[in-house]
Amino acid sequence: MVIPANGRITFAAIAPGTTVITLKTPKSASASATVTVNDVTAEGLSFAAPEYTCSVNNIKELKVVPQPVNGFFTIADVDCSDESIVSVEHTKTDAIVVKCLQEGDAVITCTVSDRKGGTYTAETIVHSVFKPVEGIVIDTESIVNASGDASLIYHLIPEDASERQLIFSSSNPEVVIDDYMVDGMGIVALNLLQEGEAVVTLTAENGASASINVTVLHVEPQMFMFLSREVEVPADGQDMALITIKPDNASLSDVVFTSSDEEVASVLMLIPPVVMIKGGKEGTAVITGTLPNGMSSSVTVNVKYKELQSAEMHFREYTFNGKGQSEILGFTAQPLAYSKTGVAVTSDDPEVAAIDFDGTKWNIISGKPGSATVTMTLPNGNAYTTKVTVNEVRAEEIAFAEESIAIKEDETGIAAYTYGPENANGEITATIDD
Repeated sequence: MVIPANGRITFAAIAPGTTVITLKTPKSASASATVTVNDVTAEGLSFAAPEYTCSVNNIKELKVVPQPVNGFFTIADVDCSDESIVSVEHTKTDAIVVKCLQEGDAVITCTVSDRKGGTYTAETIVHSVFKPVEGIVIDTESIVNASGDASLIYHLIPEDASERQLIFSSSNPEVVIDDYMVDGMGIVALNLLQEGEAVVTLTAENGASASINVTVLHVEPQMFMFLSREVEVPADGQDMALITIKPDNASLSDVVFTSSDEEVASVLMLIPPVVMIKGGKEGTAVITGTLPNGMSSSVTVNVKYKELQSAEMHFREYTFNGKGQSEILGFTAQPLAYSKTGVAVTSDDPEVAAIDFDGTKWNIISGKPGSATVTMTLPNGNAYTTKVTVNEVRAEEIAFAEESIAIKEDETGIAAYTYGPENANGEITATIDD
């Protein structure tokens, strides 16, 4: 190791013992020094703070401090009094990283050991609190781009807000793909399909939102080609075919797709570098993409039944606040492309959690407060479940559409009313004076 000639060398102690540091010059002059690292063993333990506060769905690092502060220790064990509130994600050399799962308090106990076999224990309290999204800030006022991909950068206020998932929506889905969940990591990948304008909006569960304008410019494609002559797609399912289109930002709406048999195979959408193909009944069809300049390319699509063998759920539980909320039922399918025929998704209480199948995916829609179990049953008899919890949201305002209603004796009257917020699902009681 070459060191600067400034009269000082810095080194770090690693473990107890004695070693010799030797310096040499190009003319063979040398000097040596003996360094002894004393064994400083931990004689006690504490956390850097007696209590910590962390918001739900966020992580917190809990620093462990030995006495004396340079005492040697190894984290031997970590215990949490309530793992439904706080989970221990992993440990570092001198810290414990935890994640807050729901509101409440949990005691974290850390046990360390020293070189002599001694053990020491320390405790701290983690207060897990819910922090709603107070605002969403998008880093640009507008996006102007050709079709293809673009990125939208945003951040939440506060940055450690508990509501990490946002709903992304587009006022014009034919220009910018609409309606999917965003994971709260600060970036959204936009799929710009064709020229036009759209207003895209990010919305939190509590209604906080931010919007910007997106303008997609027209760029005529000069070349389009399927990269395979033949693909296999599951019947009553979907799969993709790889393509190339030039230039890379060409307007995708200029590619016109036709199928020799729409009942067998048709194109769902073009999202370079793939074309999503929907399989219908079993058979063979040829799909052709044609450009305005006359260039075309085709692929033969063989549609066959492909049974879904397994479906491991992505989440053990879905939680909704109020009614009318929707999330896609996420699972890992084996095989990835499969036939939906014979796959049944049911809810044991549709009034709490209803199931909607839109032809490509299953959506869970929240209803009244309570719990329900959603079950996916496969053709082979295997079943996979996930729990759904719908929290009560009470109406904060209510009003009759008409303040005065007149009916005749022995008639039945109907009185329309409105209430808010829209996702309220708590009980509304009615009383009649006479």
